Amino acid sequence: MNKLKRHQTGITMVEFSIVGSLFLLLLFAILELAIFVFHLQSMNDISRRTARIAAVCVVNDTDIKPLALSEGAPPGFTAENIKLDYLNKNGLAILDPVGNHADIRYVQARIIDFNYGFTPLLKFLGENGIVPIQDFRTVLPAESLGVLRSDVSSEKTDC
Repeated sequence: MNKLKRHQTGITMVEFSIVGSLFLLLLFAILELAIFVFHLQSMNDISRRTARIAAVCVVNDTDIKPLALSEGAPPGFTAENIKLDYLNKNGLAILDPVGNHADIRYVQARIIDFNYGFTPLLKFLGENGIVPIQDFRTVLPAESLGVLRSDVSSEKTDC
């Protein structure tokens, strides 16, 4: 019996190191995926915020995208990943929204061409940890488009 105990010395530490390392690996993988889902939600919110700001600001205002990116953007996300379109009543993009201001019925904001990079822990996902993100799209009805009511004033507001 004494000989059997001597051969078992340290086995608990080996078992704990194996089980503990697997547990920590799983825990950090779950945290990384949670951060990924958070960044997906923040990109969805950025598209919604961009469309909302564009619906009330002057057409083609340069402040729309920076205002939408004020918080919560994932690393590597820039204003170049936001595409803003003004749509007519049929949902088709208006090529010259400034010249055809009266035809604008909807504002569309899309998140385009963004690739999310995982940490080295999840590098096996995608192409070496880089995963292309689907295009997020938000369409809202155009509101004031930065123009005050004509019975009050004909001035344009600033975002």
